[in-house]
Amino acid sequence: MGEVEVERERGTLSKTLPKHPEVIIAICHFAATCASILCCHSLIDSRKEWPALVVGSALSSLASIGGIVYADSAIHSLLLGLCIFATFMVNGIANGNETFESFSTSLQMSHVLLLVAMASRIPPIQRVFCMFSTSILLNPVMIASLCNLPLISLIMGSGMVLAKKTPVKLPVLSTTVLALSTLILCGLYYRNRSHKNGNLILQKEQQGMMVVTSLALAWTAQYASQTEQNVFIPILVGSSLTTLLSLTFASVADAWDAVGSGQFQMISLDTAAMIIYVVAPMLVLASIACQKYGDSVIDSVSEVLQSQFSNDFLQRQTPETAMISGLFLLLSLSTTVGISVVNMLSPISAHLFSKAYTHGQPRTKKVALCLHFKDLLSESDVQTNATMDFLVTANKAIHKPVLNIFVSAHELRLYPDWIVKLHSAGHYFGICCTSVKEMITAYDLFVKVLKVTPEWYHVGTAATSRSPDVLTVATELGVKVAFWSTHIGITSREILRKEQIPTLCQDVAATRGGSFVYLTNDWQHSESLTAAIESIVKKVSVDSSGIQYSFSEMSHVARDDIPMTL
Repeated sequence: MGEVEVERERGTLSKTLPKHPEVIIAICHFAATCASILCCHSLIDSRKEWPALVVGSALSSLASIGGIVYADSAIHSLLLGLCIFATFMVNGIANGNETFESFSTSLQMSHVLLLVAMASRIPPIQRVFCMFSTSILLNPVMIASLCNLPLISLIMGSGMVLAKKTPVKLPVLSTTVLALSTLILCGLYYRNRSHKNGNLILQKEQQGMMVVTSLALAWTAQYASQTEQNVFIPILVGSSLTTLLSLTFASVADAWDAVGSGQFQMISLDTAAMIIYVVAPMLVLASIACQKYGDSVIDSVSEVLQSQFSNDFLQRQTPETAMISGLFLLLSLSTTVGISVVNMLSPISAHLFSKAYTHGQPRTKKVALCLHFKDLLSESDVQTNATMDFLVTANKAIHKPVLNIFVSAHELRLYPDWIVKLHSAGHYFGICCTSVKEMITAYDLFVKVLKVTPEWYHVGTAATSRSPDVLTVATELGVKVAFWSTHIGITSREILRKEQIPTLCQDVAATRGGSFVYLTNDWQHSESLTAAIESIVKKVSVDSSGIQYSFSEMSHVARDDIPMTL
């Protein structure tokens, strides 16, 4: 028998997974909520405390999901603030407190996060937030400092608590393991990510908001650790569990280098099966072992610790405060840092609501060079015309690069002649937008101007361009969603910084092709963009080992129907 090529989309579950992503989100939310309730059920002494536990676990998990689905820390801060407010209101009403007293306590606990969320929409305050960068939050030294201090406080406090044999209702062991597991996975994922220069959050306002939200939640957690421990701990646990679950799916898919939403969903389903059939039984066995041998182990440790401290010293200390304070800070950091890492490295929302790609198939020796049409425009019409003329003749050069240019509805109205001319010259066009209305308009104008339907939609830097409603409309229109695996930004007259070209070459060589390179021009001079394109094409087309790469349209770099030889 001869070889037969079968056209099919390999390694995906596009025909079997639910068509409604809300089903997948609801399942993850239910699992995280139940796990949070099981983790914190030891806090319950009476029926009056159950409502706050259930509401806090459910709403905090939902807040983390919202922050990941919308990839916006402002939304996460708002939802988490509302979660805290609702939980304390329910707790006050369940305990028979007056409405005003419950309202006052709820507002006192949630006002910082709510104020941060509202302030993020005010332009002058946005500029202040821009001073904070994710390099602060994700700096290894900073993370080590922020995590080691509460961890030391937690360990020292726990040791003294065991020495004094002070009863503690909080699930210290399980929550500490949860926080440390989340932070360790964050570090491993960020350090070993497939695309070192594929940060998906490029706006300084969004990056600053991540840092400010982390500080706001840390402050709120520290305040709650002194006053409302039993009510606040389910909120932190629910948030951390959801974050850990999302990190697990994203990091495993990244380790397997998933291409597109179909492979991401397939790998995530396999990961969920491993959690259910391997991780969950191990946790159950560990819980049974703790119940059976925990008391004897604690007694042995207490005797050892008592021999290290004098009775007078132990009587003067209040280690419970240090222990709980460290625990709350660790849990709050695990939530905010984890969500920041997920949003920066993995478009989980796009994989659920659309057919999204951050890169194409490896070893194709093809690269997609992407840019937005607005970056080709200059303040001077002469410069703009020179740039357009350069691009018209670009694919007649030695390496014949094909650019992937994305246009908005506004640009389709103003520059239809240039768009048609560039398209006729062999360059590939797609659409970009920031809202549902603009996407529909851009789609219709695209068909009217170029006489073909757009196949790709590029997300770009705006936060609203990757919202679920925009992604859903893209799916309904049959348009695939493109992110990037490498970002190159022009920010000064230097055109490209010295480290950018070697970094790009390294990213392309690591996978032997399949890269989506997103080129942005913040310098507002189109001549710098043309010089950058020339430099990139020249340096990347042939690497140091002699392998040649071609700059192709996105549909050739990321294919859905790669033939499989049987």
